[in-house]
Amino acid sequence: MTERSHGAMRPSLPQSYELPAAIEPVRSRTEGRDAAGRFVSGNPWAPGNRWRQLIAEGLGRHTQHDSDVARDLSRRAYRYFRSFLRDLPIDSATTRSLTAQRARAAALADFYGLEAARLQLTSAEALKAAEAAAKWCQRAERLAVTTLDIASRLATAARAHGDDDLAASRRVFQQQLAERQAAARPALADATERKDPSP
Repeated sequence: MTERSHGAMRPSLPQSYELPAAIEPVRSRTEGRDAAGRFVSGNPWAPGNRWRQLIAEGLGRHTQHDSDVARDLSRRAYRYFRSFLRDLPIDSATTRSLTAQRARAAALADFYGLEAARLQLTSAEALKAAEAAAKWCQRAERLAVTTLDIASRLATAARAHGDDDLAASRRVFQQQLAERQAAARPALADATERKDPSP
């Protein structure tokens, strides 16, 4: 920034309102560790590690595969998974689980599509593979829409309440559960009255 001073253009200091918002310091990787580098109880890196590991294992991550096909499918699904996650506005157990299902469906659609092409797309086996590929594509498309919708709701809840991703996921789940229970109460009460009417 410059300003004119005594007939010359000179650099000027920015005003406080022109400065960017304060940036949160990056958390130290040694935080929550002992002198030997091992994690201690209550460290900030532990929350969420278990369910993240379970979802990754469901995609075949860190798993011994008995065939090259299974290994290729696992690798492809996990790469899809990491790529799809970057498109979402929030990262939580719900969105990761749905994204893992979408990645698996996309990988299987690729597999059957390539298999149909290998079989020249004319034989009965090729047509069956093409049909399977189309079904897995539809599955992946439906999961893409569902995941983005839920992720957007979770992100909105997180921004509204200042929650982190996990707290927002719990809040939305509890809200949806309460709405379903409230909607089911009239029907349950009506069924009870019909079954055992008062004299």
